[in-house]
Amino acid sequence: YVGDFKILMPFAGTVTGIYGFLDKAVGAADALVTPKNNAGTTMTSGVLTFTASDPKGTAETSTPSANNTFIAGDVLTFTTSGGSAAGVAQLSITYTRTS
Repeated sequence: YVGDFKILMPFAGTVTGIYGFLDKAVGAADALVTPKNNAGTTMTSGVLTFTASDPKGTAETSTPSANNTFIAGDVLTFTTSGGSAAGVAQLSITYTRTS
């Protein structure tokens, strides 16, 4: 599944961590999950990289350090890339709520 996946945030906060694990093995090319804030700016130090041929169950984590705040009503985008056999990842997001 390659594309943009979006989450509507109903409160203000800061993304403090991203965890992803593969439900399907990665093919012949690296697979990336790029988190973006409401303005479409990539969260600094937030990208998850799954290496070509990573097997099902491989996990990656990141700790965004900038461009990771949001207010109520913002939409966070998670852009996936890596081609047709890029694997399937499940994501968990940790955050600090500020409102």
